[in-house]
Amino acid sequence: MKKYLSFTILSISLLSGCSAFNYSAPLYKDPVGEKSNLARIRFVGNVTGTSISTKENREYQQLVPHTSFGYYNDTRDIGMPKISYRQDDYKNYYFEVYAKPGQTIFHILTDNTDQGSCSMSALVNLEAGKDYDVNFDAHEQFTKCVFHFSEIVTDPATGVKILKATPFKKEDYFATEFN
Repeated sequence: MKKYLSFTILSISLLSGCSAFNYSAPLYKDPVGEKSNLARIRFVGNVTGTSISTKENREYQQLVPHTSFGYYNDTRDIGMPKISYRQDDYKNYYFEVYAKPGQTIFHILTDNTDQGSCSMSALVNLEAGKDYDVNFDAHEQFTKCVFHFSEIVTDPATGVKILKATPFKKEDYFATEFN
């Protein structure tokens, strides 16, 4: 009897879509408008737990959905230039989006591992027509999480696309202030 009851409950949950177990944060949607008036951002690596908020929409908007089985990691390519010396970045997950220029907050919460987890926010200033690279590594250094925010530029000497470090303001995960 116990075996049948467990099977019945599991079946009902699966058939109902497990809506009671789903996290329902809204998913990020690219802004509408002329693409040349927008910035492009590439999130490299594990993009689960990453969300974006802006002055116009302060609600956290997840890059990828969260289901009853956890986050769904995905790759999205909108044609941003690839960095030739970072080809390993494109073998796993990366997620590219369009964004309105101006102040934007990236909220990052990593999955738990044997080394712990990381949570933080970064306030950045995006400019129209520019490409950016975001790389958040919870394992680069054992004692802290490392966040990299770079603009993708062309090296004038070689003509090769490179990453140029760009300033940002580190905040705690629940940051909501735009200054």
